[in-house]
Amino acid sequence: MAFTQKLPVWLASGVEPPEILKNEGWKAGIKPPDAYFNYLQNTAYLALKELQEKAAEASALTGKVDKELGKGLSTNDYTTAEKTKLGGIASGANNYTHPVTHPPSIIVQDANNRFMTDAERTKLTGIEAGANKYSHPTSHPATMITEDATHRFMTDSERTKLQGIQEGATNYQHPDTHPATMITEDAIHRFVTDAEKTSWNGKETPTGAQAKVNALAGPGNTKTVKQLDDALERHSADDVAHGIFTIGAKRYQGQMVPTPDLSGLKFVYTELI
Repeated sequence: MAFTQKLPVWLASGVEPPEILKNEGWKAGIKPPDAYFNYLQNTAYLALKELQEKAAEASALTGKVDKELGKGLSTNDYTTAEKTKLGGIASGANNYTHPVTHPPSIIVQDANNRFMTDAERTKLTGIEAGANKYSHPTSHPATMITEDATHRFMTDSERTKLQGIQEGATNYQHPDTHPATMITEDAIHRFVTDAEKTSWNGKETPTGAQAKVNALAGPGNTKTVKQLDDALERHSADDVAHGIFTIGAKRYQGQMVPTPDLSGLKFVYTELI
């Protein structure tokens, strides 16, 4: 039930009277100070106020449930499984279902997580794994080049030597001798056989032939023309046998002589006077 009387509010706290005064009370002729009266009024106000507040609290407990033996103020009316499940749910949890996809606009990028465009992805696909920003120098020091069987350095002296060697040159050494079969003869270089040499050596010498001519043509010679012709024919035969031949108005005698290195023979001739 609610109170209907208004509280006699008195806020001046005053001064509490001494115990003797509270025990003996007011006596005739005593003029109590105002502070005592303020104290009494304030105390009465506070007591009535407290009484009304407590009464209101008691009214609020009208529907309370009395405590039963062996029970607390409440009973576990749900299962242990439900209690365990509830214990695993975070405070403030909701029935949220994460979507399968997100629009890019809600993604917060950082230094290690960035979107890339299709053009950037195409560019990345064409870059070899482990590629770096390497710029090949325009030249290298010779010390960093690794030589192999087909790539060798050459010195300046080797280059100079190479420039002096004819293209296609071989390591050829001319032999000391040649077989006669590899010699190409010409009009003034001919081979003669041993038999030809023997035949030439048996012929009349130019001096002997000339003496014979002089004998035939000398003063008092009574040879007939036929005899002179025969002698001339025999003389011509001697010339051939001795390697004598005529070119125009001059007569020459040729013979085979050894070469300077004695590796063969060569044909030489001299003019006859």
